[in-house]
Amino acid sequence: MNREPATPLERALKKSPGLPEVLGAVGATLAGLGRFSEAIAKYETALVIDANNVTMLNNLASFFLRGGDP
Repeated sequence: MNREPATPLERALKKSPGLPEVLGAVGATLAGLGRFSEAIAKYETALVIDANNVTMLNNLASFFLRGGDP
């Protein structure tokens, strides 16, 4: 099986799947790639872990303010 080497974010997510900061970084990367629904899912997962994470709340709110499509 030929698989490309994991990116640093993929490695971080595998090592620390429950760390909100990692989920947020992955979410921001996905948003930058135009994969908004996946980005929102990462932010929401981060908020399940830490409901008071201001960064995730802000990032998620920005999607909703723009109608889900930044």
